[in-house]
Amino acid sequence: MFTLDRAFEVCPELRPLCEFDNKKAEQLKLIIDSGFGGAFERYLSGAEVGVLGRFLDECSRLEFGRIVRHREALKNHCERKLNLEDVEPMRRDGTQTDNSFADAELGWKALRDGRLAAVVFAGGAATRFQKEIGLLDEALPIKNEALARNGFAYGEPKGCFPISPVIGMSFIQMIIAEVLERSVRAGRLAPVLFMVSDVTEDRTAEHLSGEMYGFPRWALIPFIQNMFPRLDADGELIVQPDGSLLLTGSGHGGIYAALEAAEGGTLLERLKKWGVTDIVMGNVDNALLSPLHAGRVGFHVRNGAGMTISVTERAAANEKVGIAVRMRESGKWEVVEYSVMDEEMAAMRAEDGSLLFNAGNINTLAVAIDSIRSDIPEILYTDKMVKVNGRDIASSTSEMMSHALCTLLEPEKVKLYYVDRDELFLPTKNMIGVDSVEHTFNVLVSQALDRLIKLGAEVEGGSAEPKVWAELPPFLGLTLEQIASRGLASGWKLAAGSRLYLGARYSSSGGDRPYSEKLTLEEGAQLIIDAKMPYGRMKIDEVTRIVEADVATASKAGIGPDVTISRGVRLYVSIESGRVFEISAGKRITESMDIVVGPDEKVSL
Repeated sequence: MFTLDRAFEVCPELRPLCEFDNKKAEQLKLIIDSGFGGAFERYLSGAEVGVLGRFLDECSRLEFGRIVRHREALKNHCERKLNLEDVEPMRRDGTQTDNSFADAELGWKALRDGRLAAVVFAGGAATRFQKEIGLLDEALPIKNEALARNGFAYGEPKGCFPISPVIGMSFIQMIIAEVLERSVRAGRLAPVLFMVSDVTEDRTAEHLSGEMYGFPRWALIPFIQNMFPRLDADGELIVQPDGSLLLTGSGHGGIYAALEAAEGGTLLERLKKWGVTDIVMGNVDNALLSPLHAGRVGFHVRNGAGMTISVTERAAANEKVGIAVRMRESGKWEVVEYSVMDEEMAAMRAEDGSLLFNAGNINTLAVAIDSIRSDIPEILYTDKMVKVNGRDIASSTSEMMSHALCTLLEPEKVKLYYVDRDELFLPTKNMIGVDSVEHTFNVLVSQALDRLIKLGAEVEGGSAEPKVWAELPPFLGLTLEQIASRGLASGWKLAAGSRLYLGARYSSSGGDRPYSEKLTLEEGAQLIIDAKMPYGRMKIDEVTRIVEADVATASKAGIGPDVTISRGVRLYVSIESGRVFEISAGKRITESMDIVVGPDEKVSL
């Protein structure tokens, strides 16, 4: 057993440090009494006083009861495969299809009534992106505007990566833009909360401090998740040479405790005072997150669910996603890791040929605020190799999963909502290949081109294997009918190699139709209209959150009929608040231009 005398023996500077500072002496005693004194011998032998002081200070912020549970779980770890005697497969609820229209109406009503907020898991650093970014340069014919102008700096959070294919909206901006469009259409602003880590906190807050298309800063709310220490294979705290602990996030299941603790314990109360009854949360790197998707929200509300788990049909038996099941013994819902399910069982097929266990968790969850609990079960993850002072060390973490709340709820309060792939689920984990930036770009472009084609555009190469890159932001509308009302895309012709982004929502005259028929982009042509304030400086009541666009201060455009952008010509237009850009009917643009429509300006071509 590691003793106080042994600590003073291996770390001589500890004695004077603790004699001088009673709080550090008490912390040292707690570390040793909790059984974690071995870290002094393993990682801190002979350390100087500053290193030891930092170690003791960091330990003072730890919850040792939780770390003891982590160590016990590591000691007793034995992974057992589940079989058919343990779990029951779950299938699509027939009422989801039967009530899809009514659910969508109910979802819009919940938004109009101010019942909804979005919560985004944004604690991840873009470490893998940083390592692989050179691969993206090789895979793409051309960078989006944000990557071409600014690149992606080392240390940026993943949520700040410019993921939209033409203009380069970040993951965070895409989520905000989609929530904003729904909020303006509903007339009630839904707040968006971001759970960040100590790694992403500062830069995410800085990112959110921008104009964000007019979304008010007070309704964009970052809050920090708890950080927990890694343990080595023997259950010791891992200490770095400077005395700092090797920490990791609590897992996205830490969301509930973090919400309860945020703003000194008042954040949940603020949401309740706003009338928020339900939150929808998901991963920042899901480029199709759409947290306030009306059909899903309406399904959740209609069922009076405490938690609604969004799932998609698993594509393959070995797909690396959690699987929603019901435990036969308890009757409770769980989302189990694919790795703990018997391989033969995971590959079993239902009568219709689909996988029997087909409910793949996409980690987008609708949760009633009254169902929130922070006593979420912990899950042990082992054998993650980390490098400390030049040594490779096998580490373990004890994390919580947000979906684990379902194990604490009565089964009838948990529902599954099935989504189609490439509708609400587009995970982006790598630069190229499966679940990658490359794939996300291609899917988003294909979806935009498919919409343009359905609205009457002629697109060279079609949408399946794009030869044209287009992006239609949420500002133009959420449905084909809404987008068509903006003037898209009758008689348009988009040639191979062309690029299109249209961000203006209002016309130069203040109407809803800024675009016209028979727009032509010849081979390699680019038309990018970047509306900085698509809704203007919106009128928002901070108490009721009633919101209304302000057309007078919106960034406006007017593209007349029969406009042509000539072969290889690039027209990039940035329109500030309240400013106007126009291209007259029949105009052919033959020279490349970068135009900023600034204060007191109206630019016409």
